[in-house]
Amino acid sequence: MIYSMRRILALVAAALPAFAPAALAQAFDPFPGGTAGLYRFDLEKNFFPSLAVEQAEAAALLARATRLAADHPRPARSAEALERFLLAMDSIRLLAVKHLTYLSLRANVDTREVAATSVGNALADSVNRALAFAGPMLAAIPEDTLRRFAAERPGITPFLFSIRQARAAPPVDSAAAVAREMTQWQPALFWALLGETEWGTVQAPEGVLDVRRQMNQVLNHPDRAVREAGFRQYQRGRARHRGSYALLLSGNVSSRNAVARLRGFRSFPEEWYAGLFLRTDDVRGVLRALAARGEANRRYERDRVAHLRRAAGLDTVHAWDLTLPEPGMDTPRFTVPEASRVLREALAVLGPGYARQLNALLDPRNGRLDMAPREYRAMRPGFSSGAVGFPSMFYQGQYEGYLPDVVIFAHEIGHGVQNGLMEDNGVASVNSGGRGTSPSRSPASPSC
Repeated sequence: MIYSMRRILALVAAALPAFAPAALAQAFDPFPGGTAGLYRFDLEKNFFPSLAVEQAEAAALLARATRLAADHPRPARSAEALERFLLAMDSIRLLAVKHLTYLSLRANVDTREVAATSVGNALADSVNRALAFAGPMLAAIPEDTLRRFAAERPGITPFLFSIRQARAAPPVDSAAAVAREMTQWQPALFWALLGETEWGTVQAPEGVLDVRRQMNQVLNHPDRAVREAGFRQYQRGRARHRGSYALLLSGNVSSRNAVARLRGFRSFPEEWYAGLFLRTDDVRGVLRALAARGEANRRYERDRVAHLRRAAGLDTVHAWDLTLPEPGMDTPRFTVPEASRVLREALAVLGPGYARQLNALLDPRNGRLDMAPREYRAMRPGFSSGAVGFPSMFYQGQYEGYLPDVVIFAHEIGHGVQNGLMEDNGVASVNSGGRGTSPSRSPASPSC
């Protein structure tokens, strides 16, 4: 993806002259021609016709997960029985993630839907409990038997890695399941608090700018007073729930560490790194090595400050000056269609399969992009959500057309396309998260 990102930035640079008129326009519209309404999720088309239908299907899914033990009491009896069990379990996982993604997206497009998060947590925990028997049972299959079964039934092969990981996983107990619930509500409340915050406005020469929806315009404004006012207004907005944010952060840290200790780890970082097949000491060693070579970055920061001081004639460079435009330069801005064209051109080198998935995701008629501003959307920079078995979706909390917005767009779209490519290539749900079946599997991804 690094090579592709370089191509994107090169194409953006090449496109700047062509887009200069848009940059000069006072009333820049990221969604030209009244197209903002197209850039909203169509959850009915891509997931479930209604919340009621989702709830009914979730209940049926949980019943199916509960019946799994009775339907497949001894999956190691034969290769065929093992394959049937693995496919049935993976199908349940796939559908569970679809439900959890749907509920998560609902909570992001409307932060008032706090119930969506709690319902998703409850479903994830119930599915995890229903499937908890599978890990120890699969781990008990002798390695020579497992290899023989896989040779007889190639459909078992994609699951070998997760089965072997299950052997190293500690058993899931009820205390750990209850403790996991302690770690899920804080993020939902965090985004809800951000969504409810009054961020205020800033007076600029061209008119009043909304700090929530036009912060990038404020930070890139040539008028220093506008940048400073916007920066301070934003800090005041964040400070309104300062105590709540501190409580959420400290509570989340202590809860996650408590869950990790219940599962046999010293801390949550150790548990998380184990899921990535890393050791905490190794990660810390890498971080120490980076810190030891930090002088290059510090020199860059000093040079940047010195350049801004000279170019703009500033005595002191403050935080709100770090984004000021170069003197005489009009900061370029890209509408969503323009940014989409740049992404298509930059990523064409990755081949027709990639281009097909990219085009499907970028086409606003498919309802897989949510970028248009409206009240109560989560103020998240951007993310792509998805796995296999359902379309990936892209969310950007605030798109104003500036280069950082385009970079977020490009980066997260890449994750969405990856999900589509996994679907094209038959990747099992158990492998689609990029992590092993380990103790650190999130409840959002029911594991065996």
